[in-house]
Amino acid sequence: GAVAPGRTPSPSAPPVVNPEVGIDGKLVYAKAGNLWIQEGTDARRLTNTGRDAQPAWSADGAWVYFIETRQTHGRFTVAGFERYYDLRYPILTRIHPDGSGREALLSGLYKRGSTGRQTWFYFLRDPAVHPDGLELALVSDGPDPTTSNIVLQTYDVAGEQLEKVGVPEQAPLGHQNPAWSPDGKYLLYVKNGRQAD
Repeated sequence: GAVAPGRTPSPSAPPVVNPEVGIDGKLVYAKAGNLWIQEGTDARRLTNTGRDAQPAWSADGAWVYFIETRQTHGRFTVAGFERYYDLRYPILTRIHPDGSGREALLSGLYKRGSTGRQTWFYFLRDPAVHPDGLELALVSDGPDPTTSNIVLQTYDVAGEQLEKVGVPEQAPLGHQNPAWSPDGKYLLYVKNGRQAD
């Protein structure tokens, strides 16, 4: 229903859809940390963690890939001093569109040292699924955030391998928004840069 003037709609309420505007097929999106699927004028919540964002369909429609964000405590040496942090770290995750089979694929939690005592994280952003469903493109500074910018990488789903694509960058600005061509032959992305006058 409609929201009274001056009132904010509840973030857990289903989105209000104009019944005159239908959607052919299914659309997945994030709202208030949950994933929703829109079909026609009907919206249904796919996840309810309050921690999920950046969804992307697999080409066959069997999976929705997304980034979940979790919290933990960590400590890490910066400028020669070990400091304690509240960390929010990403996890590349997937789920079937019926809500079953939720699976964490890759955690951005980073541990340094032989004891793993030092804990930090690396970014995982903007997953884009290759049309064959076997590989994803995303931007990350993993697997070691102390030696990398946030750059275009691929993730082999079966081999659980994150690998830099090796395209040009202007450090430390990195890349964003990868997208595959429908035939999977090309990978488009934004190369961030700056130009000095």
